[in-house]
Amino acid sequence: MTRVEAFFADEKLLGLRIKGHTGFAPQGEDLVCAAVSAIAQTAILGLRAFAPDADILQDEERALIDIGLSREKSDRAQAILQTALLGLEDLAAGMPQYVQVLHKKRRWKA
Repeated sequence: MTRVEAFFADEKLLGLRIKGHTGFAPQGEDLVCAAVSAIAQTAILGLRAFAPDADILQDEERALIDIGLSREKSDRAQAILQTALLGLEDLAAGMPQYVQVLHKKRRWKA
């Protein structure tokens, strides 16, 4: 299962952690995993273009994508991350046995 953790502080989305393989089909044939990856990679492309100082970690070996924003990030960065979350939540609603989205509260880092 792919697990998505959405981290919020003060009603703003400050990060997404996407971890694991969906298990829908064998690696290389898994359309659900491909959909998760496409959403995440599009968000990363948008953040690199409009918020280049966003913290982005990708570790294919551990099946992990970690995206973080600081308090000062622009509304554009928020819109990109929120849009990615909408896509991931929609995917999870249709395939709950393969994708799970959890909302978590966090404090802003100093």
